[in-house]
Amino acid sequence: MLMGIGLVVLVPSILMQWGVQEKWMLARVIEPSEANASFLTPLVISWIGIALGIAWVLAAITCYLIPKSMAHLQRPKGRQGGSGAVV
Repeated sequence: MLMGIGLVVLVPSILMQWGVQEKWMLARVIEPSEANASFLTPLVISWIGIALGIAWVLAAITCYLIPKSMAHLQRPKGRQGGSGAVV
């Protein structure tokens, strides 16, 4: 569930950033002074969305791995004999 939310935020933000950046580059060729002001807000919003999406995906991975590592750490440890069987 968390991974899905993170990807729903991350993927559109990346696509928005690509589209805005291409338009910004074209606008810089035509009128450099106006291009910086008009495209700054969408670029900042897309980068914030990318950062939030990455943070959400990392949180989902962490929430998945913590219980697994805790279960691994709580397993009883036994001695191994020569046959490889746990005693």
